[in-house]
Amino acid sequence: RSFLGGHVCRALVNKGYRVLLHSTTSSHFENLKDLLPNTQITPVICKYDDHQEISNLLNQCSFFIHSSIPYFMQSIGMSDTANLEVEKFTFLLEHLLESNCKKSVFVSVCGTIGHQASGPANEENQLESISGWGHLKFKMKYENLVMDYCKKGLQAVVINPTMLVGEQDCKPSSGELFIFLDSTVFNIMKDQKMNIVDVEDAASAAILALEKGKIGERYIISGNNIQTGDLTRAVKTLSNKRMPMITLPLGLMIAI
Repeated sequence: RSFLGGHVCRALVNKGYRVLLHSTTSSHFENLKDLLPNTQITPVICKYDDHQEISNLLNQCSFFIHSSIPYFMQSIGMSDTANLEVEKFTFLLEHLLESNCKKSVFVSVCGTIGHQASGPANEENQLESISGWGHLKFKMKYENLVMDYCKKGLQAVVINPTMLVGEQDCKPSSGELFIFLDSTVFNIMKDQKMNIVDVEDAASAAILALEKGKIGERYIISGNNIQTGDLTRAVKTLSNKRMPMITLPLGLMIAI
């Protein structure tokens, strides 16, 4: 895709891999214009519900990296669309299980890692529910599907990066936070701690997981801990703006 997927592609090429770069639309290749055309990269466009095309594509690959498990916000009228996407993802796993691929890596997010009533969730005791952000529930559903297919014989691992930051976040995705911090007149959740990881490090981690990860395991990909107040100050400094004087409490910020 346009952000992490582009960095994964670059990292693969730098390590000498030949890449079949799959996307559902040509717009996702925009960040690789400086690399394309390239004898090591073959762009391929096809939909996930085109079973024959996906099957043909997977059977040309020794390895498979799914750069970002998608998410859907839980909102009115979206349940049918979300269920359809889960069905497409299940078909992908079925084709992958039957393909010639030796190993796969799926990129999820660290928000799916949490505690069960019985203690910390792990590969055998998967997280069953998530409160709060709706899109994490779908991330968790996809991730649990991968773990279930590993029990059926799928040779796959999952990596769970924290918040990705770096160049070419043109959508933007996590870059939305920096845009918000740059424009806000409030200091939000100043004492809340978060972890950010460079997107290039996450791309390298995806390849390490492919080469060394154990089947059916998940790996947290983390970088640096930082408090949101310090992050806000850094963003304001870079944009030559003053630090906000008014701090919003956490409860009010969540409500907003």
